[in-house]
Amino acid sequence: MQPLLATTIPLHLIGLGVVAWAAMVAWVLLLGRWWKKQPVLPLEPRVPVPWRAVDVVSIVMVFLGTQFAMVAAGFWMWDPDISEPLMVEGANQESTSHTVEVLLRQGGIGTLVLCLLAAVVVAPIVEEILFRLFLQGWLESVEARLRPVLPTLARFLPWGVTPVVLTSVTFAMVHFRTAGPPHRPEYLVLQTVAGAASGLIAAVCGLLWVRAIRGATAADLGWAPKKLGEDLKTGLTAAAAVVGPLLAINLLVVQFFPKSFSSDPLVLFPFALVLGTLYCRTHRILPSIITHAALNATSLLLFWLAQLA
Repeated sequence: MQPLLATTIPLHLIGLGVVAWAAMVAWVLLLGRWWKKQPVLPLEPRVPVPWRAVDVVSIVMVFLGTQFAMVAAGFWMWDPDISEPLMVEGANQESTSHTVEVLLRQGGIGTLVLCLLAAVVVAPIVEEILFRLFLQGWLESVEARLRPVLPTLARFLPWGVTPVVLTSVTFAMVHFRTAGPPHRPEYLVLQTVAGAASGLIAAVCGLLWVRAIRGATAADLGWAPKKLGEDLKTGLTAAAAVVGPLLAINLLVVQFFPKSFSSDPLVLFPFALVLGTLYCRTHRILPSIITHAALNATSLLLFWLAQLA
């Protein structure tokens, strides 16, 4: 006989309850530090990163070029017609669902593994390296050069606010989607694999480039092996504090947001502010990667459990 709890409460609601409790515990701990006048997240300054605007643009071009080449190769190996929308009779089938969500609905262990790798492993690593490390790191170096000659900027904007906000806006807009018709599973798999692979290639090429050509050190690249334990704790605490509120914001926003547009940018902007603040205060990339991976993993798990209900 199954336990009564398992037969009366859907698993995804139990998961939401766990997330809510984690958020309350995390906020109690953070507010406790604030009440005791202890720094919630100490600022660890550093020298400006050595890479420049041309390096950031080049890394973006590598990403876009690699993704285009991989999609083109997929069309050549399979069939160019796989990108054609499926014609479904009846009600309007257009949706703003993320590719990973659509793939998960189709089931299969292979699809689940692909979604886990793409959303929980690759995406957090790649996006934090591209956005926080390269883009925000460069913007911080620009701010460091401008603040001495623009006293008004230093008077009204605390250090790091401008780079964090600009990077967060860019991050949110990159995730903008409009409603579209359903596509064949092969095309969705191609999109997922091409996006993940091109992101990894761009991140690796970028790291190698700034290391070899710009002389970037491990500290410039946000890597501090001696602080792995501290970074893990920081990332998990931040995740526990923000994942629940973000899921609540998402549930609220989708009720009022136009169905022809994805609400992701509105939800991801405050999340990006958290990620950017983590990087700005620690200048290490691992805390933001862990927080990012935790949100994606929680969202993926809750979505999968909801499909089982």
